Amino acid sequence: MKVALRETWLRQLSWEWQRINLGCLEGQLRQPVLTIDTGTSQRLGHWEPQGRIIGIAEHHIWQHPWEEVLDTLRHEVAHQVVDELLGGDERPHGERFQHACRMVGAQPQASGNPSTVDRSEADKVLSRVRKLLALAGSGNQ
Repeated sequence: MKVALRETWLRQLSWEWQRINLGCLEGQLRQPVLTIDTGTSQRLGHWEPQGRIIGIAEHHIWQHPWEEVLDTLRHEVAHQVVDELLGGDERPHGERFQHACRMVGAQPQASGNPSTVDRSEADKVLSRVRKLLALAGSGNQ
């Protein structure tokens, strides 16, 4: 079941990446490899320029609203923009990164703590989805 979910998440992240690239950057970037990171609990996402990889943490997808996951994706795309379009930056969140964030509509601050805005309705829906997924994987009829 988790494999199917990861594939669905990757398809959606790929679609969102393409939307950002076409809508904000006129298609200037080449598609990176997108991954769901399962072995991290410290970071929400990362950009790896050597392999051209954008990873989004699985725990982030499970625990936070999709819009926050998309903001993490935009943040990582901004890192990609810095490396591939703006000539790199000595500081990971320097001036070129700030400019790239404005280009793709990302929040420039790097944080392992997503917003704490009241999300009671979204949390209720997410809780229901988790319960349904748990039931789907159980032997109970």
